[in-house]
Amino acid sequence: MNNTVEDNFFTRNNLPEATERLCFGTAIARFPGAMLVEPSSQGYCSYTLLNTSQQLVIQFRPEKHGIDLEIADLAREIHGSWAPVTKVLGSVGLSPRLDWYSHGLISGKTLADVVAGQKKGLDGTSLVRSLAVFFSQAYRRSSTGVRKVGRVGSSLGERLVRLREGLPVRFRRFVEVVLEGLEGVMEMPWVLTHGDFNADNVIVNVEKSKGELRLMGVVDWAEAEFLPFGTGLYGLWSILRCLDGLRPSDGEEVGGRVKMREVFWSELEREVPKLKTDEDFRERVKLAELMGVLLWNGIAFDNGALDRVVEEGRDDKEIEMLDQILFGDGGGDFAGLGGKKVEKCKS
Repeated sequence: MNNTVEDNFFTRNNLPEATERLCFGTAIARFPGAMLVEPSSQGYCSYTLLNTSQQLVIQFRPEKHGIDLEIADLAREIHGSWAPVTKVLGSVGLSPRLDWYSHGLISGKTLADVVAGQKKGLDGTSLVRSLAVFFSQAYRRSSTGVRKVGRVGSSLGERLVRLREGLPVRFRRFVEVVLEGLEGVMEMPWVLTHGDFNADNVIVNVEKSKGELRLMGVVDWAEAEFLPFGTGLYGLWSILRCLDGLRPSDGEEVGGRVKMREVFWSELEREVPKLKTDEDFRERVKLAELMGVLLWNGIAFDNGALDRVVEEGRDDKEIEMLDQILFGDGGGDFAGLGGKKVEKCKS
């Protein structure tokens, strides 16, 4: 099997040794005669099989990482073919129980795999434009009234206070700016927001004649919930960071992160004209984006616990991401929010 002892879905979730065989056998019984393949890498919260005969992704997930079918159906309704059709198939085991699901297989490869396998000659401009359309789709189905609030949405203020108290000093002014504008952010339309938007969950195809990356879909909606519009833009930064890997042999970036952000925002403004006509609305969207960056990089995942502020020396990947965004390419984006200059504090 493909998981290492150190990073094994079954051992990580304290599952009996025979559970993997049980899952495979259950899938064979449900899909007799189908070609079932174990992918080369497994997700952190699930055990996955590919049913290549029927173009399905089969996932076994612990109850704590279960999928809300109402949310999954809504993602499909909002984003069409860019989100998979998800069905619950039942459960296996007794303690702990695993629920299992089928997802329609979206043709293509993850952006992370494509970039890792081809370091040059690809253009991400079309992909970035499509991502702007993707986020605008959620806005068009936004809600300002009664909505289903999830774990993060129900504790935004509390989480931000913990970040202000626990993050390294240089990041705290950014948190304060969001806290100062939180009331306005909370009044924004709330939209369905993907909870793990990164290059491993963005499926793309390569148009070989032009060398362009095309968005085929976004997978893994298990952590999705309603949040203020703009919060989900935290994910754009990880996509742009991944696209940095598309460099020609002379070392120059294709597009560049700053240029790609300009492309994204130009397209988003086209899809959501209010961003150009209403300065207050635009600032609230940017505040929500900053909030998303802080929450998704400032709170450790810890197997889904989401209750610990990241620490230097322990969560270096997340700290590095915050430094890159807030004091690198994104510093100018967030500098003037709230009418106050956000300055780098000395750690």
